[in-house]
Amino acid sequence: MATMKRWLAPVGVMVVGAAVVLALLRIETPATAQVVGRAWGATSLGTSIVWPAGFDPAGKIECARPVYSPSGRYLAFKHAQEGQPMILELATGELHGLYDLTGWDRPNLQCVQFAWLSDERLCLHEFWMAEEDLQHLKQVPDNEYIAYDRAATHYRYRVIDWVARATVLEQAISSQGLSEFHLVGGYSEDLWIVWRRHADPQWHAWWVYDPVSQEFVKPLVPRLRKGDWIPCGPTGPWAVKWLLPYPEPENKWNVPYDVEFVNYETGETRRLSQVAYQIPNGLFITADGRYVIASFKAELRSAPVLFDTLTGQRHELPSSESWAPVALSNARGVVLAYVLNQMPDKTWAEEYVEIPLSQLLPQ
Repeated sequence: MATMKRWLAPVGVMVVGAAVVLALLRIETPATAQVVGRAWGATSLGTSIVWPAGFDPAGKIECARPVYSPSGRYLAFKHAQEGQPMILELATGELHGLYDLTGWDRPNLQCVQFAWLSDERLCLHEFWMAEEDLQHLKQVPDNEYIAYDRAATHYRYRVIDWVARATVLEQAISSQGLSEFHLVGGYSEDLWIVWRRHADPQWHAWWVYDPVSQEFVKPLVPRLRKGDWIPCGPTGPWAVKWLLPYPEPENKWNVPYDVEFVNYETGETRRLSQVAYQIPNGLFITADGRYVIASFKAELRSAPVLFDTLTGQRHELPSSESWAPVALSNARGVVLAYVLNQMPDKTWAEEYVEIPLSQLLPQ
C-alpha cells in the first residue's frame, strides 16, 4: 500500500487543492486507546462527529479536505489507505465505502478527487493500474523518485449514484486530457466545475463543463492576472483567489497578501487585505460572503480566526481554542473542525468536531 500511495503522489499534484493539508497538522504519534481527559487542544464549542464502533479516523482521512453534501446530510472523505471515497451519514453514524457498495471494477482502483453533484450523486476522478505494473513499482526503493509511465495507467471520470449503487456516466480520459482540465467541484446534478488550461495564460481558470456533450459551457471565475492563484475548490458559490505579486517573492510564506472572493453566481466580489499565507487548510466563507473562517499555525497550536469581509476586521478566538476548519456547510450551519488533542499521558488523539456558525459569528 505504501507503493500505491507513492504512485498516487504525482497524480495528486495535478489536482489544485486536493492536497490541502491536514498532514501539516498531524503529528506522527499513535492515538491513545482511551480518552481520559484533554490536557491540551480541546474545544467546547461544538459536538464531536460520531463514527461507527471500531472506526478510528486517525490517519484514515486523506489530506484532501472532507466535503459536505449539498443538504449537509452526508460527509464524504477519501480513505487514505484504501483510496476509496467514504460517505458518513451524520444522523445515524453509518459509514459507507463507495467502492464497497458499487464494486471495485478495476484493478488497484484509486480515487484522485471527488465532488458532490447532489445528495445521491458524486463525480469522481479515478485511475487504476494493472497488477503486473504495480508489482513492478514495488521493486523501486522507497527513497527513489518514480517517473511513472502514464501509458500503464488508465484514467476516467465517473458519476455514481451511491444510493442506487449505479454508475450514471463514465468518461475515459487520456493523459493529454489530464493536462488540459481536471475536476474542481460540482455545479449542478448534470454539470461540473473544472479547471481548464488555455492557450492564453491570462484566460479563465475555472469553467462549467457539460460531460455529456464534452463541452465547456461558460467561464466561471473572471480572468486571472499573472500571480493570481486559486488553490482549492469553491465554498458554496464562492471561489477564493490569492492575489500574489509577480514574480513571487523569494520567501512567500512570510509575506501577507490580498485575497479576493468571487461569487460565481452573482459576480459579486469581496476582498481581504494583508492575510498571512500560512493557512494550511484554506479559507472558508459563509454563504452571504460576510465572514471567513481560517486558522494559522502557531507552534503546535492551530489558531482559529474569523475575518469580516466588509470591515476587514480580524477576530481571534481565545487562546484556549486550538482547531482548524476543514469543511463548511452553510445548509447545516456548521464548520467541521480538526482538533489534535494531547492526552495526559502525552499521546495524541485526532478528533473531528462540528461547531455551529452561531458559536463563531457575531450576534
